Amino acid sequence: MPKTTRVSIDTPEEVLVHDIESLERPRLRSWGIWTASVVFAAILGGLGTLALVVWDRTALPIVLTEPLITLDQPPRVFRWNPVRGAVSYIVAVAEIGSGDVVLLRPARDVLIAPSDVEGANLVPGRYTWSVEALGRDGTTLAEGKATFEIREPGAR
Repeated sequence: MPKTTRVSIDTPEEVLVHDIESLERPRLRSWGIWTASVVFAAILGGLGTLALVVWDRTALPIVLTEPLITLDQPPRVFRWNPVRGAVSYIVAVAEIGSGDVVLLRPARDVLIAPSDVEGANLVPGRYTWSVEALGRDGTTLAEGKATFEIREPGAR
């Protein structure tokens, strides 16, 4: 590595010559940093693309929209947002605590209305309900889970 020497610059002409010389010198350190930055950005961009590809293949949450609150009677419908690419859904409702499944049904649309028999199984208590979106090949595209409560008659 060459030694650097300090030069005394006294006149404006010497300052100008010194500045021009310093600008004309090769900037290997800057070039190396620039090259490393470009390589790092390319790797990071590649990892970002890979993450998007992997993320697209993992199950995402489904937004369950109804029911989400405390109810005075069994819910009339279970509704959720559609999932792109889903050809069917599986809806399950289970009691919190016992884990007993009181409703398990496939669906092709984004809502189901429990039948009278299914509604009779929904007695006062706390429930968790879930929806699983399935693709054409049967793989899970997305899942969602929520809870709701049915109050005892006359309870507020």
